[in-house]
Amino acid sequence: MALGPADRRLLGLATWLIVPQVICLAANEAVVSFGFVLGLLGGSPAAAIPFAAAVLVLNFLVYPRTEEILLRLQVWADVG
Repeated sequence: MALGPADRRLLGLATWLIVPQVICLAANEAVVSFGFVLGLLGGSPAAAIPFAAAVLVLNFLVYPRTEEILLRLQVWADVG
């Protein structure tokens, strides 16, 4: 079953909105991993505290906004 033009447009818009979110979450995960490894290899868990604080801030800024994304898609679908 093939997608119609409207469905293909929504799929493209969903990809356009979700890909940056996934990239940001992956970057957050990299910061967490680096801090964790630094804390383990450095011998002092205190070395990981700045990374933990940065990750908390980043996670707050990149909170998954699924409802917001769905609302944007609905508005764009109605306009198009």
